[in-house]
Amino acid sequence: MTTPSRPAPVLLCGYPKSGTTLLVSLLDGHPDLLVFPEELNVFRTTSRLPREAWLDALFTRTGVAHLRHERAETPSGPRDYAHVDFARLREDTAAAWARSDGSAAALVECLVAAYGAQLGRAPGAAWVEKTPRNELHLAVAEQWWPGVRAIQIVRDPRATFCSYRRKRERGDTPLHLDRFLSDWDAGVAAFDAFAARAPGRAHRVRYEDLVGDPGAVTEELARFLGIAWDAALLAPTRGGSAWTGNSMYGERTAGVSSAPASRPLDDLHPDEAHVLAARLGPRMQALGYAVDVPPDVPRIAAARVAWRSGRGIRGAFAMYRRLVRA
Repeated sequence: MTTPSRPAPVLLCGYPKSGTTLLVSLLDGHPDLLVFPEELNVFRTTSRLPREAWLDALFTRTGVAHLRHERAETPSGPRDYAHVDFARLREDTAAAWARSDGSAAALVECLVAAYGAQLGRAPGAAWVEKTPRNELHLAVAEQWWPGVRAIQIVRDPRATFCSYRRKRERGDTPLHLDRFLSDWDAGVAAFDAFAARAPGRAHRVRYEDLVGDPGAVTEELARFLGIAWDAALLAPTRGGSAWTGNSMYGERTAGVSSAPASRPLDDLHPDEAHVLAARLGPRMQALGYAVDVPPDVPRIAAARVAWRSGRGIRGAFAMYRRLVRA
């Protein structure tokens, strides 16, 4: 339940490896924003568990658990939460939630307020949360917070696929092209639907524009958020500490760098590129990405992609059918 003293959030959205962490790191240091530094995944968590399990799950199964550790070097970049009293954060959140209406929205609000209290900061113009694929839950978010605003960052899906596939392979969980096509398309469509319902509360950023001209893009973000532009919007931080990136190609940077923007394309097989262009081409063009769209999915290319997937004969055949589906 939103109250006048605790404004509705700004939810950052986007497919994994589209630049969501860079975007939230640029907002992190602005004096008028209270940015929660880790992913809450609250919509999935609260929809899958009974209410009595929500608090524990939030602190043990989501990004909140990272706040338990003072300093760590992680695949998602350095983390430094020496300033956070984790036990007190949980106690204060639980106590405030017990005094609330007990809703999932109230639990999130209580957590963010308790985190802000430890920083000595109020939400100001807005509080911000980032979880990849938040766009799929914006209809629920509107029920929780009728004034919710959302920012989606998109990236050329060819680069997104390669970068996220590399991340998944590090965890021995392969990302197959058929699943990516479906999920990426669904995310863009979901945000488009939200923007149609609430055009004044939706803003989309292209990753390539952000890294290519961060000054201009952050000025647009400031206008959307109703805050004054600040140099902090060009200095990525996480929880107030410098953030040096989470590139799947090993780069660490002191600011916004355009170096990784197109590098993942080197990993894209021509067959994958042909299938992806056929399936996502119209949406890519609508988002301003240059792509030649074939009239139909190239079946030979789709067959080769499916065969190389390592799913076996039945799995490859099922994948082929999904790839060529209109």
